[in-house]
Amino acid sequence: MLEKSVKEVLDLLQRFKKEWEAFTTDFDKVDKAIDNLRGSFDKLSTTRKNKLDSILVELEAKALSEGVMKDMEDGQVTKPR
Repeated sequence: MLEKSVKEVLDLLQRFKKEWEAFTTDFDKVDKAIDNLRGSFDKLSTTRKNKLDSILVELEAKALSEGVMKDMEDGQVTKPR
């Protein structure tokens, strides 16, 4: 009876170890995917946004120098001269 109980415990321990290894492998994959997603999000929210903002500033400056912004605010967009 004791031998049977010990064998059952060892079998359960072996099953647990196998499932634990599968769990940690998948957990590590998800962790890496989250890190990659965070990196991509950070790039979008900083570098890409800053690049687009700088172009927008240049566009607005150019429009101001051409007098287009005033026309746009008045609802009268005119063609550049």
